[in-house]
Amino acid sequence: MKKQIISLIIMMSVILILGFGCVTNKQLGINSENNKNLDTAITNENITKEKNIENIENNNYKFCFYLEETNKQIEGYVYLNERLLGITENGCLIMNKQLLSPGLVYFETKDPDNFYYVFKNITNKDIELENIDIPIYFEDYSANINTTKMEEYIFNLINMKRQEHNVTKLNWNKKLSEIIKNRSKTFALEMQNNGEYTDEVTVDLINNEIFYWDYNELWYTYPLFEENSTEYSISTEIIEDAINNPMHRTSIIDKEEQFTDLGVGVFCENNYCYILTTYISAEWEFNDLLELCYIFNIYDSSLPFDFDSKILLNLNSTEEINVYLVEGNNELLHCAQSKGAISYIKKFEKVTNLYEVLNIKKGDKLLLRTIHNDANISFNVKYLN
Repeated sequence: MKKQIISLIIMMSVILILGFGCVTNKQLGINSENNKNLDTAITNENITKEKNIENIENNNYKFCFYLEETNKQIEGYVYLNERLLGITENGCLIMNKQLLSPGLVYFETKDPDNFYYVFKNITNKDIELENIDIPIYFEDYSANINTTKMEEYIFNLINMKRQEHNVTKLNWNKKLSEIIKNRSKTFALEMQNNGEYTDEVTVDLINNEIFYWDYNELWYTYPLFEENSTEYSISTEIIEDAINNPMHRTSIIDKEEQFTDLGVGVFCENNYCYILTTYISAEWEFNDLLELCYIFNIYDSSLPFDFDSKILLNLNSTEEINVYLVEGNNELLHCAQSKGAISYIKKFEKVTNLYEVLNIKKGDKLLLRTIHNDANISFNVKYLN
């Protein structure tokens, strides 16, 4: 009996072991199938990624820029239709073709001390390719520009625009133009090094004793794309662009005739021209009825300079009058009293016409007084810079 029980236990143990073995094998069978499916999924995903990478690479477009003389690749900024695409690395820029369109590619170097640029039109056929190599030929067209001739053209074109709008022509101020000519070199240096221009013109005006009541300075940069660019074609394009700019137009057309003199300076280097136009007010007129006495402030004490200057006084009167150059504010009282004695620097008695150069200093005034009758007077004061 005991033997039968032991045999039965052994048989049950074997069955249990075999049964568990079957369950384990079955479970292993299920896991193996899942692993196969998982391996297949991973493989498919990797293939998809590889295809995507391949597609992305196929959609890439490479711009490369190099100096034609040396084949040296150079770093810089790449623009397409005035939109920045990016900065080259090892002379090249890789872009997705979907971001490209036909148009004008512009490249300029990052190094201001070795400045190069190039323009290249690209078409749909160009974009279908995988890359484009753009050589940079450096030929300085600015060496062919006569800057003196260009300054004259700009001056004359501005006056032509003024005449078209019935505005008095500006005077060519030789001394002012010499100052602005030198300033154009400073302007070029600042733009090349810093990309902006911050120099204040009043410092140079005062240091060179340029008398002005008001001023405005406008600047322009012009890239020379073609060898056949001429002084006249450049000047014409600059002034036409300026007329379409409200800030520049007000000084050029100047309906109020605020400005009287103009200085123009041009400096060209490395295929760029740097242009300055400086407007100043250095002349004024008076036309009215003179009743008894009038004082004109010809050198305002509030002006930001104190150097001595000269004026050319051109006066016409319908009646004889007395003209005095006076200083300070004390003569205002004498003018009001009409018959009081006048302390003057210089006087001109019983004149109907006067054309005289006068030396003036800060605070000086011009006093006009009638002798017998009221007089219609007309006079012009021009500051001789």
